[in-house]
Amino acid sequence: MSSKMQTVIRLAIMLLTFGRTSSLALHDACTICSCTGGAVNCSYRNLHQVPNGLPPSAVNLNLSHNLLSNLSDNVFHHLTSLSVLDLSYNYLSSFTPSVFAGLRNLQWLSVTWNNLPLSDETYPFGVFSPFSQSLLYLYLNGNSPPNQSQSLNVSYPDKALSELLNLTELFMDGLNGKEFGPGFGHLQNLKKLSLSGSHDGFCDIEILYNDTFKHHPPALEYLNLSYCNIRCIEADAFSPLRTLQILDLSHNEDLGFKRLGLAVYGLQGSALHTLHINHINSHYALCVSITKEDTVYFKNTCIISIYANYNGLQFFFQGALLNMPDSLEFVSLDGNHLGFGKYLEDLNKLKSLKQIHADGYNIPTSDQNLITKMVGPITGLNYLQYLDLSDNLAYHISETFCYNFTSLKVLRLNRNYLRYSIGNSSADLFTPLVNLETLELSDNYIYNLSTTFLNGLVSLRVLNLSFNEISSFDVNISSNHIRLLDLAYNNIHSLPSHVCTHLDSVAQTASDNVTVNLTYNHIICTCENIEFLSWMHTTKVYFPRVQKYSCLMSDGSVKSSINIFEVINDLQKECSSYIGIIVGTVCCCCCLLVAVVSALMYRFRWKLRYWYYASRMSYTRAQSQEARQFDYDAFVSYASDDEDFVRGQLVHNLEVQENLRLNMHDITLGQPIPYNIVAAVENSRRTVVVLTRHLLQSERCEYEMRMATMEAVHTGRDVLVFLLYEDIPFNELPRQVLYNLQSSTYIQFPHHDPTMLPAFWSRLASAIRT
Repeated sequence: MSSKMQTVIRLAIMLLTFGRTSSLALHDACTICSCTGGAVNCSYRNLHQVPNGLPPSAVNLNLSHNLLSNLSDNVFHHLTSLSVLDLSYNYLSSFTPSVFAGLRNLQWLSVTWNNLPLSDETYPFGVFSPFSQSLLYLYLNGNSPPNQSQSLNVSYPDKALSELLNLTELFMDGLNGKEFGPGFGHLQNLKKLSLSGSHDGFCDIEILYNDTFKHHPPALEYLNLSYCNIRCIEADAFSPLRTLQILDLSHNEDLGFKRLGLAVYGLQGSALHTLHINHINSHYALCVSITKEDTVYFKNTCIISIYANYNGLQFFFQGALLNMPDSLEFVSLDGNHLGFGKYLEDLNKLKSLKQIHADGYNIPTSDQNLITKMVGPITGLNYLQYLDLSDNLAYHISETFCYNFTSLKVLRLNRNYLRYSIGNSSADLFTPLVNLETLELSDNYIYNLSTTFLNGLVSLRVLNLSFNEISSFDVNISSNHIRLLDLAYNNIHSLPSHVCTHLDSVAQTASDNVTVNLTYNHIICTCENIEFLSWMHTTKVYFPRVQKYSCLMSDGSVKSSINIFEVINDLQKECSSYIGIIVGTVCCCCCLLVAVVSALMYRFRWKLRYWYYASRMSYTRAQSQEARQFDYDAFVSYASDDEDFVRGQLVHNLEVQENLRLNMHDITLGQPIPYNIVAAVENSRRTVVVLTRHLLQSERCEYEMRMATMEAVHTGRDVLVFLLYEDIPFNELPRQVLYNLQSSTYIQFPHHDPTMLPAFWSRLASAIRT
């Protein structure tokens, strides 16, 4: 046999052997891991090394939560199609320059929560070169605890990072006393940089020097420095960041407003439009105030939105607000100690201001605004569209308070003590609010309403009077276009006929549902009230949660938590039988009045037909609701601080593993919240709320929950599913959240038992599908 023929035979044998070996290895890898399409899930497998034979077609590889301590060179070389690689929660301590060889299409990489302290030794130059053109998202956080930040070997690995020319988002730990090296100047496309020390990482910076950002990504738009123990920021620290649009300095409680004011010096003339400064004062700080000197540099910024919640702020010195920029549209001051004062006179200079949030409610009772009187008129707020003064101690609202709020669309005064101010007033308190669409007065101990209570509110669509003590809603609503009337948890027995008639007329012409919520009221269920009960049964107006009504019976007893429509059916039969007996007696005694009896029968024939056709219409509506198709399986409501978990684990497990379609809707700052959110809720089968403490502090997420609740009220379908990602005691939850939890599905995230995660994700997916 010739040497040439022998070579051919040996080559054929090698190819056959390689084919069998590859097939066996692939079989072993997909036996150990879960292979679905292009996704390979090897998480929680107690792996000490990357399994052999991973399919070359893999697009998403999850190796998180294993026991990996090192990765050999070229271990991923055959995964040329890989786009997502998750190595988080392992025991990796370093990388070699060739460890990621072959991953030329990688776009997303996470190595969070390993033993990979930031340094040039851990991330040698060239380690990221295989995906220098493709990587968009990189997560290195959770690897450098504060006790390592002073080590001489710890530093930001700018040399290795400098090769990632298309990187858009970078998450790292914040290092104390360390500068950003020249390599950061090569990150031409980096838009978002997070050094936050929240539960997703470590940060212990303490001081930002004038040269801290000397070398910086030239197109940086978002910088997160929350939870970084920052106590001092030199005046020019932020000066190099000309393109910065969003800055988060929240939860640096040693910073304070005075040092913040100095830091704003470097933000003058920048592109900054959103500033987060929540909790930059200690909970125990006394007499927290803002002086004119603290705000002097704000004037030359173009800030649109400021979030300054939970700072123990009590008042502004007069003139402090005059330094606010002309561009300011949105201010959130929830959970402070604010009260009315002369500083309100300065608001007339804020011509662009559209939204003010001053909700005083928060878990610590000490963090509550102290606005006790709402006295007006307040000038200069003609463009204000949103005002939230809920959870204060307000007991008085003056007749002139709303005079200048002509552009206001949402007014929230929930959980105050406006019992007498509204109940006893004959004045038209809200008449100037011609553009108001939502009025919320829930939980104000209101017991009485004047007939002119809603005069002038020609644009009103949502009225919330729940959790009060109202016994009669004899209010003129003829000039309103109400779509949602929430009267739950009151003492209402029925609604006047003129209210029912107007609601009917609106329901006939409205493109969306008209909803009246009367749950947890004592409806009179007797023949004397049959007209109202029949209207409830036949009208197009929607009544949510009909199984939660209470009936006040003729003997004085109360039947609680019953289906009101079932009671109405029985009562109609009873009342009809009663009428039949009377008619029969009259017929026997007065045969000459046959014509009268016939007239009576003729009169009631239409009511009988009306009940029949209304029942058919109700059945048709129910069928159409069940057959409704949605664009998405779930809309995910979450706080931005929890984005890593949501866009990492949750998206992967629900979209990739469970084949669900998720709507990760983003909200545009400065726009009315309901209009941004309602489409996402309506087009999704469920709304999944990732419940954390961050979410409880998020105004945006609160409104996502509220819109989901309204969707449930309007349509009668179960909308909310709660994912309890943090273990928050129930006594620390807001009442609105508790109210939703009691009537919705909720599932606890198994932090302490990782073996339960597969079952958890399966349960969550099942809850979304049902």
